Amino acid sequence: MKICEVDIFGEKYSLRAEMDDTFVRDLARYVDSRMREVANASPSASPLQVAVLAALDIASEVTAPAEAGAENSQKVLALADDVETRARRMLERISRASPEIQNA
Repeated sequence: MKICEVDIFGEKYSLRAEMDDTFVRDLARYVDSRMREVANASPSASPLQVAVLAALDIASEVTAPAEAGAENSQKVLALADDVETRARRMLERISRASPEIQNA
């Protein structure tokens, strides 16, 4: 396991990671930038509050696509059920009309 030095919100951290150093540094830069955005929006927030709010923002970014995907999947399934129901009704109508068409 390697140790990677990063700087987040003015604090230096020595992180042990099995990931590539560049990737770890990119993650740290991303967290730092999010914390700075939160700090700019809430200048009276403590560093701990900034960290928690940034963590919540990042978590919402990660979970929102999954929730949207689940919601979209539900919509697709509902639409597929509706199409199947309509197709079944249409086939029933065709089968009832079929003898009439054949007798004409």
